[in-house]
Amino acid sequence: MSYGPLATNPATVTQGTTENVFWGIDMTAALPAGGTVTSPTTVFTDLATGSVITLTDAPTVSGNVVTQRVTGNKLTANHLYEMAVTYTAAANVNLTSILLINCPT
Repeated sequence: MSYGPLATNPATVTQGTTENVFWGIDMTAALPAGGTVTSPTTVFTDLATGSVITLTDAPTVSGNVVTQRVTGNKLTANHLYEMAVTYTAAANVNLTSILLINCPT
């Protein structure tokens, strides 16, 4: 069963086209009792064009934190991006968390 999307806090962050950032999302509050974060996948979408962008690296997990590297050369100035991270939280429970990335420059 899949649930989501779950908003992150903050819901929107800023990243420039010259920056390489490792965005970490702590999933602890969304996990069911006894749940753990496994098998994360990321879909990165340019909301200005609707294009799905292939990121260079796969997401990693440390404890309950999923980290995804976003390289600035994948971004276009004045576009808004959606980073949707889906992961398994327990048997038959998949969750998706959404982080918006604003790229002003």
